[in-house]
Amino acid sequence: MTRKLPTESEIKEVLDRDVRPSLMNHSGDVQLKSIRPDGTVVVEFLGSCRFCPAALDTLESLIGGAFANSFPQSNLRVVLGGGVSDSLLSEAKRLMGKTH
Repeated sequence: MTRKLPTESEIKEVLDRDVRPSLMNHSGDVQLKSIRPDGTVVVEFLGSCRFCPAALDTLESLIGGAFANSFPQSNLRVVLGGGVSDSLLSEAKRLMGKTH
C-alpha cells in the first residue's frame, strides 16, 4: 500500500499555522527546503533558531508533532537541511566562473 504524502502547500500551511508563530516569538523562523519521495521533509531554521541549542528538540517535538497531528497516515520524517544558502551558492558559482 502506497502512502499519500501531503503536498508542498499542505506542509507550508501547517508550518505557517502551527510552527512559525512559536518560532517568531523567539526571533526565528523555518523554511521548507524539500519533500523527498520517501516522506522526508527537509527544513531549515532561520534567524535565532539557526544556532539555538534546542533546535533539534524543536524539530522533533514542535515540527514533527505538528506534522504527526496534521498528517497521521503519512509517517513523515523531518530533518534539518541548510548548509549553504541558495544565494551564497549562486554567488560562489558566479565568482568561480569569472576566475576560470
